[in-house]
Amino acid sequence: MESFFYVLLWYALRYLIHNCKNVGQFIYEILDDSMTRDDQTLHWCGWSKYGMVTSGIIPLPGFVDLQFFSPPNRIGGPIPALHPINAIISDYLDLIRSRYALIAASISLAAISNA
Repeated sequence: MESFFYVLLWYALRYLIHNCKNVGQFIYEILDDSMTRDDQTLHWCGWSKYGMVTSGIIPLPGFVDLQFFSPPNRIGGPIPALHPINAIISDYLDLIRSRYALIAASISLAAISNA
């Protein structure tokens, strides 16, 4: 499910109108960046992806959230409406956030029961 979300996000960034000004940096921070423990034995996602999956929002620089827009009806027309994919992405992020919250809770319970 989470892998499908990242493919959907990548295609949306590639083919839809959005408010992300630096797509290359965004893709690096969300999909490529990672952190490693000092002894190189533990690897996990970067801070941007961690923030996204734990908060359920996709922040951009300038304290705005990533949004996709429908194509305008004509050149120079009014500001385009929000694209329906925003709701799909939001729903997926809620599911992913919930999954990680359950994982964290089960780890905490396991630590308490082993103490």
